[in-house]
Amino acid sequence: MNVLIACGGTGGHLFPGIAVAEVLEKQGHQVLLLISEKKVDAQASQKYGILKFKTVPAIAKPATLSPKMIPFLLRLRQSIRQCKTILTEHQIDVVLGMGGFTSLPPVYAGKRMKLATYIHDSNALPGKANRLTSRWCRNVLLGLQAASPYFKAKKVVITGTPVRQELRAPLRQDRSRALFKLPSDGKAVLIMGGSQGAQKLNTLVVEAAKALGQIDPPTKPKSLADDVAERKTKAVEAAQSMTAPTEASSTSAQQRATTAKKKSGPPKVRFLHITGEADYQRVKELSKDIEGYHVLSFCDNMAAAYAACDFALCRAGASSITELCHVGLPSILVPYPYAADDHQTFNAKVVEDAGACILRQEADLDSQTLIRDITKLISDDNALAHMSEQSKSLDVSDAAEQICKVVTSTN
Repeated sequence: MNVLIACGGTGGHLFPGIAVAEVLEKQGHQVLLLISEKKVDAQASQKYGILKFKTVPAIAKPATLSPKMIPFLLRLRQSIRQCKTILTEHQIDVVLGMGGFTSLPPVYAGKRMKLATYIHDSNALPGKANRLTSRWCRNVLLGLQAASPYFKAKKVVITGTPVRQELRAPLRQDRSRALFKLPSDGKAVLIMGGSQGAQKLNTLVVEAAKALGQIDPPTKPKSLADDVAERKTKAVEAAQSMTAPTEASSTSAQQRATTAKKKSGPPKVRFLHITGEADYQRVKELSKDIEGYHVLSFCDNMAAAYAACDFALCRAGASSITELCHVGLPSILVPYPYAADDHQTFNAKVVEDAGACILRQEADLDSQTLIRDITKLISDDNALAHMSEQSKSLDVSDAAEQICKVVTSTN
């Protein structure tokens, strides 16, 4: 069977599409991934070179009453024609749209050509494009039950949102940290601002990290053996001070310095910060003096990034949340405030209701709040373990297989 998957434009559409393509290819089907000309799509096509990609211009829908609507409709018409040509040339049997207006032309073209058409939506609040496109589809495949009221019940199939094969194999934390040159001790937090803008969030994280680096890590209660040893040390120091004041003073000063060094120790939390290219240099400069702070503009090994860290601080895009839940990573979620219909907040609330995250709105966020949240998580292993379990409870590990089963059952 020949399947076209329209999944370009953002990582939230692209990576689930790649996950489905990987399973379809393994099952012996022929897959063509339709992507946009954006950089995120170009990077993915290079990394997943074993898959087949086709590029079409991205089309963003303007406001309904905008003067840009007429040019949009003209480009849309042209894109539909282009998609019909692609569907014919590649003898496509099934069209699967992964969301966004990039999916609209191929799904509509497929419907006009009497092909089997499907869409998948990962969000708790579906996008306008999918709500429109759903009328041309046999089934609407959903990542979350919360999205089902927005579509006709007879079309809805809850499949979960798929994750790529590279995230399915567990990795060791120590080896993963070594890849990013992060020390093996202490807790580590993964920072992901998302592709749509996170300058304020990035700044707050750096401010919080600087403050956390100046706070002594919590000390463990002294055991009886430790208490006895400390008393003996003090007794020896007292005896030395009576017999050799100068030498004793020097020895005591050295011991105090050593004790102070141990007390301050390394930062109690490490940071792996994926900024995106636009903010990389600024964040790199701001964080250059923070010990245990590693900055990346882009990461093409997210499996290792997740494994290296104990929790994440990130946006609430559906794809990111899906991957966090798959690997069982607790999170502090800060929804992108300008997302369409504030859909990221709806996504985050699903995770918060499950007890798997701390939800913060960017408008109410400051560095002190971040310090409190991060300190809470690094100081309470039981809370982290519980959040990890709750995160895993949201995972649908065979989502890609479920989607493939639906789209390949076409008569």
